[in-house]
Amino acid sequence: LNIHKQDLSNPAEVSIPSLDKELLSKIVTYVEQNMADNNLSVEKMCEHIGMSRMNLHRRLHAIVGKTASEFIREIRIKRAGQLLSSGSKRISEVMFEIGISSNAHFNKYFKEMYGVSPKEFIKTSGAAENV
Repeated sequence: LNIHKQDLSNPAEVSIPSLDKELLSKIVTYVEQNMADNNLSVEKMCEHIGMSRMNLHRRLHAIVGKTASEFIREIRIKRAGQLLSSGSKRISEVMFEIGISSNAHFNKYFKEMYGVSPKEFIKTSGAAENV
């Protein structure tokens, strides 16, 4: 089963077995509900969903090819992209909302996902006119 290339931001649209889909849905929901918490940890998430860190790591790696930390970060950065493209928030506001407090980390992760810096992303999405 290889879903590594699928868009995982909407678990309902991913074609995977139902138990794995349920797990992804729980993770995405938990991250979305706790996104602003920059202390959000894999340990807290494991406790919430009732799974050991090692089992979660194995399951996530088998489903999406990522660690739990990478998956959480991917959800956060995708949300940042959505928020920045809407043009209604500044970069610092988006960082606060997604729970990443370091400019350097945010820029690095954003560029890894989108291929451009957050500022360039805003310019190319036309969102800069709205802020």
